[in-house]
Amino acid sequence: MKKRFMTVMLAFAFSVVLGGGNSDAYSYPVNLNGDTNYILTYGHMSYGSYIDKRSVKVIKQTEEGILFSVNTVSGLVLAKDFSWIVPAQNVRRGQMQFLRIYDDPWNIVYTYNSSTQKWVQADLSNTYGYNQNLLGVFGESWKILTGSSYPYLKRN
Repeated sequence: MKKRFMTVMLAFAFSVVLGGGNSDAYSYPVNLNGDTNYILTYGHMSYGSYIDKRSVKVIKQTEEGILFSVNTVSGLVLAKDFSWIVPAQNVRRGQMQFLRIYDDPWNIVYTYNSSTQKWVQADLSNTYGYNQNLLGVFGESWKILTGSSYPYLKRN
């Protein structure tokens, strides 16, 4: 009995590792509505979040740090059958501002909360689901600004 159980478990493990256990694979559109100016930063529950790469702008840069902004767009991009919805539905637009102070540890940045009109510290080493969009927006914006990936930035 024990031997048979181990054989079944090994077969299951190999099927998962080799991809046999996931027949419902899907992906979010890399570009919103096929427009290469809109880059995917995060997808969850059929909604995709994107940045407009044309909008990434340095507001101020000194030897102490850099302040930049980016326009964001999110919308329903996956149907129930996981096919892409073009054009996206329920589209919402926004803007994010980031402040990176060079003397701070690599994982600390600040985002501007327009509701409270205050800067809020964000931790780029936090890879929990609720932080994935922030990591994506910051990471993709940084790539556009500098031409290289942000050091040590991890995304799930």
